[in-house]
Amino acid sequence: MENRVDSSRHYRSLYENHPDLVATISLQGNIVDANAACEKVTGYTRSELQQLTPYSLHRIPEKSRSHFQFALNGDTPEYESTIIHKQGHELLLRITYVPIIVDGKVIGVHGMAKDITEYRSIQRALLEKQERFRSLFQHNPNAVVEKDLQGRFTAFNPAFAALTGYDKGELISMTYHDITFPDDLAKSHAAFQRAVKGEAQSFENRICTKEGHILYGSFTYIPIIVDREIVGVYSIVRDITELKQATAQLRYHEDLYELISEHAQDLISYATPDGITQYVSPSIRSLLGYEPDEVIGTSTYHYWHKEDIANAMNIFQHSDHGVFTFRARHKDGRYIWFESTVKAIRNERGEIEKVLGVGRDITERKNTEQLMMNSEKLSLAGQLAAGVAHEIRNPLTAIKGLVQLLERRLTETPPYFSVIGSEINRIEQIVTELLMLAKPQIMQSQYRDVRIIIEQVITLLESQAIMKNVQFIARFEHHEMMIQCDENQLKQVFINFIKNAMESMGSDGVISIDVTRTEPDWIVICIQDEGCGISEEALTKLGQPFYTTKENGTGLGFLISKKIIESQNGKLNITSKVGEGTCIGVLLPGATISTNEPEYAG
Repeated sequence: MENRVDSSRHYRSLYENHPDLVATISLQGNIVDANAACEKVTGYTRSELQQLTPYSLHRIPEKSRSHFQFALNGDTPEYESTIIHKQGHELLLRITYVPIIVDGKVIGVHGMAKDITEYRSIQRALLEKQERFRSLFQHNPNAVVEKDLQGRFTAFNPAFAALTGYDKGELISMTYHDITFPDDLAKSHAAFQRAVKGEAQSFENRICTKEGHILYGSFTYIPIIVDREIVGVYSIVRDITELKQATAQLRYHEDLYELISEHAQDLISYATPDGITQYVSPSIRSLLGYEPDEVIGTSTYHYWHKEDIANAMNIFQHSDHGVFTFRARHKDGRYIWFESTVKAIRNERGEIEKVLGVGRDITERKNTEQLMMNSEKLSLAGQLAAGVAHEIRNPLTAIKGLVQLLERRLTETPPYFSVIGSEINRIEQIVTELLMLAKPQIMQSQYRDVRIIIEQVITLLESQAIMKNVQFIARFEHHEMMIQCDENQLKQVFINFIKNAMESMGSDGVISIDVTRTEPDWIVICIQDEGCGISEEALTKLGQPFYTTKENGTGLGFLISKKIIESQNGKLNITSKVGEGTCIGVLLPGATISTNEPEYAG
C-alpha cells in the first residue's frame, strides 16, 4: 500500500513540476487537470482551464479536435498548433496527445505541449538570414565561389560557372589551381594562404576558361569564420577583361597616333606577337591594293614572301627592334619590296603585347639596283662571249677545212660526213649567236611552218633521247602554223629548251611539245617536262647573265634564247613546280601568206 502511495506522489510531483504543459482531458474533451506550466504559458488559472475545452484555446479548433480523436482511438499524434493566450497574443505549441489506457480501455487523454514560439522565431530569423545570403550568393552579378582550406571548390554561384565555362559536375572536383593562368599561380597561391590565416585579400589575376580563353579578373578573398575558426575562403571575382582591353586600346591609340603623325605616307601596322594584324594604315590601299578591313584579323605572314619570314623572326629572337627588307604580295599577285622598321611593345609584366611596324616601298630602288647589276653583267657577258666566240671560230674553221679536204680525197664519202658537216655548221651558228651578246645580228626573217621546225629539232635530238629513255610527244592543233622568223635562231632556241628538259629529267620520262593557236593570232609552243622543277626564287633570276640552275652551266644559253625570242617579237613564259616539272611557253606572232608572197621552205 505504501508503494502505491509513493508512486502516486512521484507521479504528482512529475506532473506538477514538468517544464512542459501537461493536462488531463476526459473522454468528452473537458480539461480535468492541468499543471503549473499550463497556467504560466496560457495565462489561465487551473480552475479557469477546467471550465474550457482544449479546442477553445486553439486558433483552428478543428485541427485539435481531429488529433484528439486519434488519441481516443489509441494513437499518439504529434502536431504543431497556434493557441490564443488569455491576453490575446498567439503562441506556437508542439502538442502530443497520449491516450490513458486502463485495463485495455482508453479512459482519457494526457495532453503535453512545448512552447516553441521563441524557437520558431529564432528559426525563422535564421532561415531569413540564410535566404538573404543564398540570394546574395546565387544572384550576385559577380562570380562567387566557396573553397575549403585545400582550395577545393565546395560551392559556387551561376555567375562563376558562366565565367569559367565549366558546369557544376566539373567545378566540384576542381581547385583554384585549375582555372588560374600558369604565370599567375604563385600570386594566387600566396593570396589564398594569407586569407586562410584570416587576412582578406584583393588582387588582379588571369583566368583560363574551359574554352581556352584568357580573362582578367579582380579577386577578393574573404576568410570564412565559424565558431572563431577559419573553415574556408570566399572568392569574389569581377571580370575586368573589357576594362583591360579598353586600357590597352587607349594605350595603343596613343602610340599609334604618334606613329601616324610621323609616318603618314608609309605603311603602318600593328600586330599581335603571333602575327595577327590588328591595325593597318589606309596607305595600304595605294601600296598593296587591299582595303584595311581585308587585312585586319589575318596573319601578317600570309602576305609576305615565304623566303622573307625567317629573317624577320630571327630579328625578334635577338632584339625588340630592327630594320629589314621583305616582299609583300600585292592584291594583283605581284610582290612589292618594303624596308620596314619594327618595334616590340612590352606590357608591365615584360610580355610582348604588340609589334609595331613602319614600312616604306623600295621596289623602285630595288629594280634600279637590279637593272644596274644586270647591265654590268650583260656588258661583261658580251665581252666574254665575243672573246670566246673568236677563240672557237678559228680552230673550227681549220676543222671544217680539213673535213672538206678529207672528203675530196675519199673515193666513197661515208654517210656520217654529211652529219659532221651539218653539226659544224650548227656550231658556227652557235658562235654567231654568242656574238649577239656583244653585237646584235641582222635577223634573216622568212616565213616558216613552226611544226616543221619542231619536227626537225625532235629528229636532231631523238638519238640523245633514246639513250636517256626519254620519249617525245608532239601535238599540233592545226595543219599549218606559219610564223615569220629566223629559222636557224629559232631552232637553236628549241634545241636549248628541249635539251634542258632532258637534262632535268635524268633518265626515263616524257617531254610533251604542244603547238596551238590563240586569239589574237599567236602561235604558242609549250614544252613540258617531268623533271626536278625550278624553285620560285630561281624562276625570278632566270635570264640574268651567268645565272644558271645547272651545275656546269653558264646561264648564257637561256639569256641568248630569251633575246632571240624577243628579237622576233615573241614572249617567253615559264611555270615550274619543284618535284613535278617545268613548262616553257614560247609565244610567237602568227603569219598569213598571200599568193604573192615568196615561196617558203617547208
